[in-house]
Amino acid sequence: LWEDLVKHQICMLGKGFSDYRQASMATLSRSEMALLSSLRISVYEEATRRCKDLPQAQEHLTLGLLNEGSKIWESKKAEKMWNEAIHRFPSSIFIRMSYIDYLQTHFSFFRAGKLSIFSRL
Repeated sequence: LWEDLVKHQICMLGKGFSDYRQASMATLSRSEMALLSSLRISVYEEATRRCKDLPQAQEHLTLGLLNEGSKIWESKKAEKMWNEAIHRFPSSIFIRMSYIDYLQTHFSFFRAGKLSIFSRL
C-alpha cells in the first residue's frame, strides 16, 4: 500500500498522468524529478514512522527511502543515512547490496575502506 502511494506521487505533479504505471520519467525536467523525489521521500518517512512494529516493512521502506533520497541528498547526508540503515538492519543483505551499488554509482567518493563498515557489525 505504501509503495503504491510512493509511486502515485508522479501523478501529483500535474503532468496529465492519471496512472503511475503509464507515467514516464523521461518526460520530467530535472527540477520535476527533484520535486518527485522530495514527495516520495516524505511518503517514505511517514510510512516508516507508521510501521514501527513491522520490521520487514521497515527494512523495505528504509531501502526505498535511501534509494530515493540518494537521488537528491548531499553526499554527506546520503552517507550518514546509509550508515544508519546498515547499523539498524545489520543482517539485511538487501541494504548491504544496495549500499555497495550506491557506492559504485557515486564513485567520486568511493573507497574500499568504506566497505569496512560491514566488518564492524
